[in-house]
Amino acid sequence: MCRRSYGSILACYCNKTFDCNVNMLTGAYDRASHYCRKRTQFNRPIASFQLVQERLVRVLGLVQAAFLTILHIAQSMDMNTSNMGHIALSKAWCSRAARDGVALCREIMGGNGIVMDFGVAKAFADAEALYTYEGTYDINVLIAGRKATGINAIDN
Repeated sequence: MCRRSYGSILACYCNKTFDCNVNMLTGAYDRASHYCRKRTQFNRPIASFQLVQERLVRVLGLVQAAFLTILHIAQSMDMNTSNMGHIALSKAWCSRAARDGVALCREIMGGNGIVMDFGVAKAFADAEALYTYEGTYDINVLIAGRKATGINAIDN
């Protein structure tokens, strides 16, 4: 539950952004994985093909990395050791991971990945929205860049 201070409101906003990205990516993975087990080609499920498995595992790796990134940021926020540079970098990375992972899920599903019947197309549109909403990715990268270099590129 959010307390009513600026810091806690900011923390809740950060948490919601993280949640949206990871939940969207996890949902897209679940739908693509289910689809691959049910869809057959050459009398066997497409999940049995090497490149499909490679892409599914890449998405699963992105899910795991995003979750662990969020866990680390949450723990550092609880210990009051986080800073806006680390949080911004994590938000940017998670939104990029979600975008890339959902794109892989769409690719795995072929033509069915771009129709609304299977759910991944909606996740794909949502990932784009989260990535670009008010310049979320770019602004977060600039905030992280300012922390990393000590130079503020936003004012230029």
